[in-house]
Amino acid sequence: QLVVQCPFFAKNVKSVLKWWACLLHSHPLAFARSGLSSVLGSCVEVLRHFATPPGAQASHEEQRFRLALLKSSLQTLTHAFNQVAFRRGPQPGHHGVAVEAAKLCHGQLAEFLNGTGVDVLCELGAATALQLPAEELRDWLADPEDQLLGPGAGTDLRQAGESFVRSLGQDSLEEPLVKHLAQRMQEELARPPTAADSYELVARRDAFLSLLSLCQPQLKPHLAFDQ
Repeated sequence: QLVVQCPFFAKNVKSVLKWWACLLHSHPLAFARSGLSSVLGSCVEVLRHFATPPGAQASHEEQRFRLALLKSSLQTLTHAFNQVAFRRGPQPGHHGVAVEAAKLCHGQLAEFLNGTGVDVLCELGAATALQLPAEELRDWLADPEDQLLGPGAGTDLRQAGESFVRSLGQDSLEEPLVKHLAQRMQEELARPPTAADSYELVARRDAFLSLLSLCQPQLKPHLAFDQ
């Protein structure tokens, strides 16, 4: 409704999220004074609010607006987790005010993760970018050759989601990620798929398989197979 009722405000919101992602990638320590944890928290709220696709009744403008917000939010979170200084604190190349900025960002990232766990982030990433809406599946089935790698495989949102999931597999984030995936595996094994399953359940399982594929480097050391 925001796009229809307040188009200029909607454009401003989209621009803010886009520039957060750009600035966090190019000048990460600049977020020390602006409140990194608040910025990341806002991105999570965007993911939560727009996790469910609007459906066929949404206008083209509304769909584009949703996809743009999700993409920028995922990119902002990804850039934050990819920053070594955010995860580990000041690095050898930091001097002067950069050392203090790195300390602030490191503490703010830890604060953010204490309030929003890696398990929540993982599920949000899967729900918003890896789980295929029924409408997209129907479009792909009508013309499979249009997307040879599968429905939604080459979209900007899918690529942003895959990069986001990979960013969760780095050093201090790896252990809670593996624990969450192991718990999800147990849940899925306890509920085998049936022919009566709803599309939403099937799509969620398909997104989980994508998660497992993306997190292979983190999972392999914990898996053992009998020869």
